[in-house]
Amino acid sequence: MTAAAQAIVLYGSVARGDDDSWSDLDVLVLGPSPELPGAVLASLRDDLPLRVSHYTWKEFASMRATGSLFLRHLAQEASPLHFDGEGEEMYEMALRCLPPYQHVERDIRSFRLGVKDVLRGLAGSSPPLFEMSVLGGIARHASVLACYLKGAPFFGRQSIPHGCRLLGVSDLSEQLVSAHRYRLYANGQCPWPRTADRTEADAAASACARLIDVMESYVNAHTN
Repeated sequence: MTAAAQAIVLYGSVARGDDDSWSDLDVLVLGPSPELPGAVLASLRDDLPLRVSHYTWKEFASMRATGSLFLRHLAQEASPLHFDGEGEEMYEMALRCLPPYQHVERDIRSFRLGVKDVLRGLAGSSPPLFEMSVLGGIARHASVLACYLKGAPFFGRQSIPHGCRLLGVSDLSEQLVSAHRYRLYANGQCPWPRTADRTEADAAASACARLIDVMESYVNAHTN
């Protein structure tokens, strides 16, 4: 590996072609420095906020070793912007024949703990709006994992309906999509949904818990 090896790719909604005025421009930089060359910056759209993620090649290799879902995300939809040195070869090799994702059980535990934290917050003085945004993030990540587990990886904006359908809980989809809008709002990616109340947040927490239960049952049935 040369010290100058660098790979820069575009991913997310713009790469998929389903972006809108609330989207970010998601760019990944692999290499020793997170800096974008001037030519790359000049080639990017200037009508959307730029969000740059950076990993060293060592970090990227560690992610590959665990079968990272983010690397699957890149393999499925990313578009190259710039390569230096051995960057193109290293990037393509890292995405080739990814091993199975190794943190399924850990993620499910994390989702469950997140829902419990939300319920504790709601029982206290935490604003329902904040807790709805947390639940929206859990719902999105859990749905992405569900799509992977069912052999149909999907990382776009419709991951929640897709994940719910694949797990046979489509009745949860509308409620979880609604919760996810609060997450998007918190990230500056959608307009104000509406004021959330305690009853709505409790219902969303129950929906998240059920999604996690069904996913865990599926994992247990297919690993034992």
